[in-house]
Amino acid sequence: MENFLYKSRSYKSIELWKDVTETQWNNPNWQLKNSIRTVDELKRVIKLSDFQESEIRRVVEKLSAEGKDPLRITPYYASLMSEDPFHPTMLPGEKSEKRIDPIFWQSVPTPANLLFPNTGIEAAMCEGSRSYGAAYQRYPNRVALFVAQNTSCASYCVHCQRAKSLDASTDVNTEDIEKGLFYINFNKNIDEVLVTGGDALRVSTKRLQYILEELGKIEHLKVIRIATRVPVVLPMSITDELLELINSSINRYNNGPEKYVYFMTHVNHHHEITPEFAAAIKKIREHGFTIRNQTVLLNHVNDYYKTLAETFRRILWVGVHPYYLLQCHKEKGIVHFITPIQVGKIYMKHLQGWLSGVVRPNYAANIEGGGGKVLL
Repeated sequence: MENFLYKSRSYKSIELWKDVTETQWNNPNWQLKNSIRTVDELKRVIKLSDFQESEIRRVVEKLSAEGKDPLRITPYYASLMSEDPFHPTMLPGEKSEKRIDPIFWQSVPTPANLLFPNTGIEAAMCEGSRSYGAAYQRYPNRVALFVAQNTSCASYCVHCQRAKSLDASTDVNTEDIEKGLFYINFNKNIDEVLVTGGDALRVSTKRLQYILEELGKIEHLKVIRIATRVPVVLPMSITDELLELINSSINRYNNGPEKYVYFMTHVNHHHEITPEFAAAIKKIREHGFTIRNQTVLLNHVNDYYKTLAETFRRILWVGVHPYYLLQCHKEKGIVHFITPIQVGKIYMKHLQGWLSGVVRPNYAANIEGGGGKVLL
């Protein structure tokens, strides 16, 4: 089984972490404390020419001056990058011309992030007027409950559809969460909640326990989804203790049928499917949770049908169901990630011959202005 899992560089071979112990490396708190936040740290992990370094530094400084927090990469996730990110190792048959390492392209701001500063549209993730504290409703029976600020994420994704609000002033306060919980309890039409952020698993244990206990009390609520990228960027923080807390919190005060709880994760490339990721997924499954994945179709990351096929196959092999392939949004600073919808549809047609129906996800786009997903 392990022969299809991506093997990262040994952290001992990377200058920045050559003196780090195995105990430190496997400690999630150490990972967070030692996340890459500067270009000086980054250049000790990957090879950059003087020009590449100066351009990345220019972009980071400009975004920082705008109040953004543009660079945060956990050491684990950074170790998945090729030593030379501009000449990555590809699988046989993958599109290789002018390719960039998929982890680098998702994690490191480049001059492309300064293109199209104003797309002239309302972002697809602008939830519109149907907001009740931390609860946002797009559909008659489903609500997204934002429990963590965008800056809670262990690693920042350059392609994030909420990147425009990646600043320290954006928070989800207790009052907003209480309003959201009140609305979910009040509206009997709601039978499903997505607990998200930011990253739902990056809130404090106390806050997570309280939110899940309150949701567990709501009789008409049947399904709880937990959205997280932690298994991808910080897999060592998926512990038995955390999963037991989630299970017990949801059902502690639930007097009706047991809630159906599943995880939503976010894998975009087969280089993210590592032994560490597989171990985290195994733990989640052993605690009785289903895991589904949403992949974003990203230019220079996975914009080829063979890359998508390998990603979807391998993620299923470790126990994660490929759920959606999402079209990238027209959002400030991430337009360079967009692959044309027509191209995405061609890839999906190719995948019919490469993948069985259980492995092939739905191709969908979020409607601008908070209208929700439509199948393409």
